[in-house]
Amino acid sequence: MRTDSDAGAREAMGACTFCGSTALHVIARELYHPRAADHGPVSIYICDACGSMGTWPVPFGDALQRLYATFDEGIDPTLRRLRIDSPPTAWYLHAVRRAAHVAGLTRGSAFTWMDIGAGAGEIGGLLNQEFSNTSGLSIDWHRRPATLAADPRHDWMACDLNAPRFARGVGAKADLVVALSVWEHVRDPDDFASELSSLVKPGGTLYLVCPDFGSASARVLGRRWPYWIPGEHLSVPTRRGARLCLEHAIAATGTDASVFVRRIGIPYPLGYVLSYLGFPALGRLLRGVPAFPLPVGALEAGFTTVRPARLTGYEGR
Repeated sequence: MRTDSDAGAREAMGACTFCGSTALHVIARELYHPRAADHGPVSIYICDACGSMGTWPVPFGDALQRLYATFDEGIDPTLRRLRIDSPPTAWYLHAVRRAAHVAGLTRGSAFTWMDIGAGAGEIGGLLNQEFSNTSGLSIDWHRRPATLAADPRHDWMACDLNAPRFARGVGAKADLVVALSVWEHVRDPDDFASELSSLVKPGGTLYLVCPDFGSASARVLGRRWPYWIPGEHLSVPTRRGARLCLEHAIAATGTDASVFVRRIGIPYPLGYVLSYLGFPALGRLLRGVPAFPLPVGALEAGFTTVRPARLTGYEGR
């Protein structure tokens, strides 16, 4: 049953950032970031039309900048320490190979790539490692990490991914545009998807991975779901929400493309997952267990445009 306060919240919140529906209801109020006590408060709502999750009010740019200023190259320092103990190399490699497979690329393909929300540049490094005839551009809020190996085929750009029309400042397009664990961080997922669409060359592919709010993991774990991070993970789609958002984005840019949305397992190291869930001793004990796909509640989404006769190089950069 809806309450008067829920009705008022629906009016204030406006519309779902994935499907545009105004049928929203609040499921949690007065929440703060779990590791930044001054970041908040926010409320969490669900869209009745597509089931996606959103945040209200959406944190302002300066609040997000203060939060990310405490991060280590785009990642919460706690997660960075866990990743040092249990490197998620298997996950990064799986994502690179999966993105290439979806795009129809082989080891001999000559293509260009962009990694949006690149963190420490791991994905770009692996793309160049796996594919010898490629080069690309990593983009994130922060400057090029000092730890990123020098590579003439790997450029870097610092960019505010929440800025209106940020893609214009990039000044390039690529055959493969990748954004892993970024969609849930941006203030406006619909605008972000449209900007990403404009970065994909004709014949190219957009490949996203993000949490799935409609997953069994999200329902079963509730607030213990690893992707439940109020004030940081601002919007989390369901498969329906992701599809509707991408279809709107390609329609807005006039792109002729085929959208895909699928649930996936992610090969996180078991030790990393256990440590994140609050069992560090058990995580250290099982650190050597090989990574295998886990049903953590994630989806892959994107589109492939109509492919021309052959791939070409960068455009406009």
